[in-house]
Amino acid sequence: MRSIYVTGANSGLGYAVARQFLSEGDHVILACRDSQKAEKARNTLIGQTGKETVGISILDLASLNQVCQSVKDISTSVDILVCNAGVSNTSGIRYTSDGFEESFGVNHLGHFLLTNLMLKKFDNTLKYILVVSSNLHNPTTGADMFPAPAFSSIEDLAHPDKTDAQPAEKKGRLAYVNSKLCNVLFTYKLDELLKESGRKDISINAFNPGFMPQTNLGRDTSPGMRFMLKHIMPHMKLIIKEIRTAEQSATDLFKLVKEIQVSGKYFDGLNEIASSPLSYDRELSSRLWDASIQWTGLRQEETIFKIS
Repeated sequence: MRSIYVTGANSGLGYAVARQFLSEGDHVILACRDSQKAEKARNTLIGQTGKETVGISILDLASLNQVCQSVKDISTSVDILVCNAGVSNTSGIRYTSDGFEESFGVNHLGHFLLTNLMLKKFDNTLKYILVVSSNLHNPTTGADMFPAPAFSSIEDLAHPDKTDAQPAEKKGRLAYVNSKLCNVLFTYKLDELLKESGRKDISINAFNPGFMPQTNLGRDTSPGMRFMLKHIMPHMKLIIKEIRTAEQSATDLFKLVKEIQVSGKYFDGLNEIASSPLSYDRELSSRLWDASIQWTGLRQEETIFKIS
């Protein structure tokens, strides 16, 4: 029986992914920030699948200390890590408890720390890592409502200029697409380091789940937009090909982990595609990696890689 650790597993894609693995007889760990929501999701999953191999890990990706504690508290082995949880703040810039811009802090930095700690603790069992990104990181996809990734430096990703006079909504959306670019840069850099260290037994890929309007990612939008996302957009699948349900994307993710034996790739559903040109910038990915090591306070003994 495999053990799958899924972040953001109490709703949306994370919940649907957990149900897929659970239905196949795997042990699933629901990594959630809210214990009550996690327990509710656990009970519902058991009721839906008839399987009771569901654990809970309290995980707040906005707190680096809490990420460390969460990994320490895991009492079972982990075979597959799904980095799914994410936030998108269209109302402006918010910050984590550690002082990082929230989209960057949760979507990238928290998962960066989690993955490194997991690789160290479960060195003998963790063999597959899946990072949920988004095609919004790629300006060539033509997403009209979101800007292209843009930042003056790696420091700007973590601590944006507070004097920037852009509208709050635009700043929030820019932070989100920047964080999704970081997901892909992190995937490629980790794959490179794993191969350099001789760990070809561990695979990591990035995954675009498509546009899932009924998930909670739009919870920061206006009431009118939330109504449209939940009740109108799902019926426009024939017009907007990027629209998918959480169940559809979860099925693709499950098959990707189960069937496709590659590493260091970017997938749109089950299709391996090219990510954005900027995501292949090796110097940029190295600078992001080094800064992330510094910001998370990772020490040599906490990672399987040599820290210079």
